[in-house]
Amino acid sequence: MDGYYDIVASALSSDPLSYGAPGACNGPFGSDRCDPAGSYLEYVQGYLTFDEVPPGWRLDPVRVGASMILIDIGTHAHHLGAYIVGLDLANVCADVGHVVPGRKVDDYGSLLLRYSNGARGSMWVTNAAAGAEHGLSFRIFSETGGLEWNQEEPNRLVHRDRAGFEKIVTRRKDRFVDDSARRVTRVEIGHPEGYLEAFANLYSDFGQAVVARFCHKSPDAIERPFPTVEDGVKGLASVEAAVRGSASGCWEPVEFPLM
Repeated sequence: MDGYYDIVASALSSDPLSYGAPGACNGPFGSDRCDPAGSYLEYVQGYLTFDEVPPGWRLDPVRVGASMILIDIGTHAHHLGAYIVGLDLANVCADVGHVVPGRKVDDYGSLLLRYSNGARGSMWVTNAAAGAEHGLSFRIFSETGGLEWNQEEPNRLVHRDRAGFEKIVTRRKDRFVDDSARRVTRVEIGHPEGYLEAFANLYSDFGQAVVARFCHKSPDAIERPFPTVEDGVKGLASVEAAVRGSASGCWEPVEFPLM
């Protein structure tokens, strides 16, 4: 209805490079959309390999509904693929079940996909792959090339072109990336997302040390994981040694002043 908005918290398409992948199709693929020939999605996790997990809805067959694995992470993988190719699924052939013996909910799904334009694809989702971490990725191909992205390496989008060499698109804020990707990128090239949050950690650690001193805690008992002036001096000393070595053509010692 007019004036009413709703949202689903499927944020996997909001990473800068996945967010800009449809725009990457327009440029590298030279068309108004990917018009895919194949879409291959994976979401392979390992946090439910065993039952030693905090209690919750995922292992409760009454609460998970028709399929735990598809509701839990399959919906996210599907959304990511559909967002990038701009197409709906027309047909699905699936094998869904559990790989952990005795489990009462499914933790594995293997799907064959058919999109509305006839393109084929597949989706493999599980949260019972021993040793796996997050494991979300896509590989999407058209007649002229393909895109590949892995959320565990979020700053790297691979573009494969059958007429040329593989290209690596990195997350950045300049004209070389799609406008939409640039709009949701917060920090400049070379700094991965999470860089700003690292500043928060730094200031938090420093603040805890300051509070500990105000509370008269012994300096030797205060943790200081943050870099100090001493670390800065060591950095400058290494610069000086490098300059000397460049001039002399020899190994040079890094000399630290007493502090």
